[in-house]
Amino acid sequence: MNTSEIINQLGEDRELYFGAMTPPIVQTSNFKFKDIEAMRYALQNEFHEHAYTRGNNPTVEILRKKLAALEGAEDALVLGSGVSAISVAVLSAVKAGDHVICVDHVYSWTDHLFKKFLPQYGVTTTFVDGKDIRNLKMPFNPIQC
Repeated sequence: MNTSEIINQLGEDRELYFGAMTPPIVQTSNFKFKDIEAMRYALQNEFHEHAYTRGNNPTVEILRKKLAALEGAEDALVLGSGVSAISVAVLSAVKAGDHVICVDHVYSWTDHLFKKFLPQYGVTTTFVDGKDIRNLKMPFNPIQC
């Protein structure tokens, strides 16, 4: 599938939204279900079903399909905020006992993640001046925060 097809057609079923050229923005937070079993299934498979908008909704699902196709990936993760994206990326890579090297003067919530949240779980961080690449290449005897 070429880039134009991905951007303009992938994941879209215009019959579902009255032939509109652009998919609607689904703004609901919750979805209804035929019965309890359907609700249970959706809650257990929230990444691929529509149970709660923060997990997945029709608008986000179209975006995920397009991003994954453009990147040649199986799927994509779309989050509601920058701090969510930063947290998911960091938390998927660190564990208790790890040490992170981070540039100084980061986004305020990233700073909070490294200074307040991660130390509670045994992850330490050293902040360095990122304007000089040598600071990221030198061996560390970290002063931990």
